[in-house]
Amino acid sequence: MHCLRTRFVALLSVVAGLAALCVAVLASPAAAATPTGRTVVAGNNFTLVLRANGTVVGFGQNYYGQLGTTTNNTTLNANATPTQIPGLTNVISVAAGHTWGVALRSDGTVWTFGYNFYGQLGRTPNSDPNPTPTQVTGLTKVIAIAAGQDHTLALRADGTVWGFGTNGIGELGNAIPVGQVSATPVPIPGLSHITAIAAGSGHSLVLRADGKVLAFGYNYFGQLGNTTNNNVFVAGGNPTPTEIEGLTQVSAISAGTNYSIVLRTDGTVWGFGTNIQGELGTTTNNGVSTANPTPTQVPGLSGIIAISADGHHTLALQSGARVVFGFGPNFWGQLGRNTNNGNNNANPTPVAVAGLSNVTALGAGSDHSVVVRGDGGVAAFGRNSYGELGAAANATANPTATNLLALSGAGQPPAFASVVPARLLDTRPGSETIDGDFAGDDVRTADLITFLRVAGRGGVPNDATAVVLNVTVTQAEGTGYITAYPCGSDRPTTSNLNYSAGSTIANAVVAKVGANGNVCLYTSASVQLIADVNAYYRDTNAFASLVPARLLDSRPGSPTVDHLSEGLGVRSVNSITELQVTGRGGVPADATAVALNVTVTQAQSSGYVTAYPCGSDQPNASNLNFDAGSTIPNAVIVRIGLGGKVCLYTSAATHLIADVDAYLRDTTTSAAVVPARLLDTRPGSSTIDDISEGIGLRSFSSVTELQVTGRGGVPSDATAVVLNITVTGPLGNAFVTVFPCGSEQPNASNINYVAGQTIPNLVIAKVGDGGNVCIFTLAPTHLIADVNAYYT
Repeated sequence: MHCLRTRFVALLSVVAGLAALCVAVLASPAAAATPTGRTVVAGNNFTLVLRANGTVVGFGQNYYGQLGTTTNNTTLNANATPTQIPGLTNVISVAAGHTWGVALRSDGTVWTFGYNFYGQLGRTPNSDPNPTPTQVTGLTKVIAIAAGQDHTLALRADGTVWGFGTNGIGELGNAIPVGQVSATPVPIPGLSHITAIAAGSGHSLVLRADGKVLAFGYNYFGQLGNTTNNNVFVAGGNPTPTEIEGLTQVSAISAGTNYSIVLRTDGTVWGFGTNIQGELGTTTNNGVSTANPTPTQVPGLSGIIAISADGHHTLALQSGARVVFGFGPNFWGQLGRNTNNGNNNANPTPVAVAGLSNVTALGAGSDHSVVVRGDGGVAAFGRNSYGELGAAANATANPTATNLLALSGAGQPPAFASVVPARLLDTRPGSETIDGDFAGDDVRTADLITFLRVAGRGGVPNDATAVVLNVTVTQAEGTGYITAYPCGSDRPTTSNLNYSAGSTIANAVVAKVGANGNVCLYTSASVQLIADVNAYYRDTNAFASLVPARLLDSRPGSPTVDHLSEGLGVRSVNSITELQVTGRGGVPADATAVALNVTVTQAQSSGYVTAYPCGSDQPNASNLNFDAGSTIPNAVIVRIGLGGKVCLYTSAATHLIADVDAYLRDTTTSAAVVPARLLDTRPGSSTIDDISEGIGLRSFSSVTELQVTGRGGVPSDATAVVLNITVTGPLGNAFVTVFPCGSEQPNASNINYVAGQTIPNLVIAKVGDGGNVCIFTLAPTHLIADVNAYYT
């Protein structure tokens, strides 16, 4: 929100185990809202755009350094040329206050620049320009940011909200005494399980995980959604976060100048607060300075997936052709039409912006609007007195949405993002999770379904369509299995993890997110259950989940989806099975990699399986280690080779089963690689480049820093890698935790092992400082790590 300065008046399961031989159709979850304020934001006479490479460009007025440069500080000159902000990289979200900017980096830190009279930059207040982006101290693990007129909000991964800047009328809640300012981030009391935040002129909104909205701050016009202190100026405001009655199933929130707009999961838009210029999308009290505290649906809008409110006008993005609707004032053409340009009449009826489609992000400023198209191009319309449209400054209305900017490659919400591992579920008594939810819930009994909320927790956004979980069972009371599936769908007859009485075992799971942001976990036998999140996906052309399909089953009489590669018999010692994957089970011809669940069963002796693209040399790597008689699965992401085939090498005689759950296409931001060994601590072992080989047993409570970038086909700008990590020869019962170097070791685990065991697991690991991934081992053991894919 970037208002006028008149404060008080104006995959899916990628790992399917042996317990499931049948295939079930997984229903798609309901469409989630696309967060606003992520890639493009418009302030008061300036614009910030996040590019796909993690840099930020700015244009427009720069009096206080709100463009992150020193050009024309303390002057009202125009800066119409989009200019990159120096020193600001790895940004994943931007926000714009009235005359200042905020950037959230991928490491969870917050950086600010511009006006700081009230400490809204998170540093000692001053009235001078602050053009250099500077990190806000004492604030980490942030997943969302919001900027109001003179205050900033930050949402942390644990669901708490922190604020800094002014609390003149309660916009920081009860964090500090009303009427004071805080240049240091402080937690706002009474807020937990929060999934989204919004900051307005003098009020704040937060969205809770249960789909309800709480509001606090100035309420003269009813912008808090209640009648307290309407039409009355109260010096203390309304600092206590208060739930808005009757407003449920909300998926996105936005705050303008003295009004609020929310989006519900059914695609409808609702508003409350001032409506003097039609900013609520209705005719009620247009032209009258009267409170409208009751949330009211905007007529004629449906299928909306994103909203942006600022100044006094609102933008809404509709699904399908992804057209933009606008309503409110149109003095400068900020609604993208000619109606009422040059006057302050209300425009309460939402009208689509002509000639604008395929929009992916939108930002409403005080008097101008900016949008990003699917091709990364940027278009703008409205006021351009200071070059805020990225074109030569002019003092007339600019209602036509055209590509006014010499700019492309604007950032999009990532199709994939890794996170610092976070514990979302631990049923053991006395356990802890990232936010206290789903902790110590007691043993999961037989035939029980646990509804695990993943959206809005541990860095997972509300619009995530799939999550990468590491699921662990322990203290099992009998033989059973776990099935992960999207809540709201029928439970499929598949499994992700098989266990026996007394066992402790983990496996990676890529699970579709279902109704209300939940993943359902079915337990067939009583067991304690742990789940850590490592990454999330948004469905794109680059990553597509499939109805699970069996492509290979070597056991006699066992069918596959199309009766190919079935009943082939035991795979012999040192044999290679060529498995056709393209053109089967929904995998298209142009897929470059597949996510398989590979299961070994009835093994005749100890050995291992290596999956690799046919046509390539068999690599020094493994995906699955097994003992005689064992049945064990593991997730595999493998590049497709010649003829659309994947090769499976078995070192010992065994039956093989392979199910496909997803496919990938190479993009500029992701690719599968031929498996390459990056780490092998055993004496006499070798790696792809002779680095990190033969370095010896990892000691008790040790951390091994593993260089992953620049090795095995992983580029220097990779932000995450897919590793197959194997524990072998451990001297005790313990666990392994993989995390980005430079971050605190999280309360999470990737592999649980017992003395003498050899066990692998797939890990999607965020890359940390120096291009390194850190591997913590609690008990002494040897470690092996093979890379299979990367993301940038």
